[in-house]
Amino acid sequence: MRKKYFNEILASEDNRHSVHYYKSIDWNQIEDGLDKATWEKLTSQFWLDTRIPVSNDRNDWRMLSDQERDVINKAFVGLTLLDT
Repeated sequence: MRKKYFNEILASEDNRHSVHYYKSIDWNQIEDGLDKATWEKLTSQFWLDTRIPVSNDRNDWRMLSDQERDVINKAFVGLTLLDT
């Protein structure tokens, strides 16, 4: 049996076009070791809310003035633009 590297969706008989369809990988149910390694490599490049408890900062955020919040938001916008 030939190993498939893409999740092919078979075209119906009505489809007369020569187009290949693929469905996306469900990252919540990783079936392949290579997919798992890829997911771990990709998610190590940025923070996930499941790893950093940002809810602990909620009270501090609420105590900031509108001007302080605006400065922090603009700083994050600038840092995000640097990453793109």
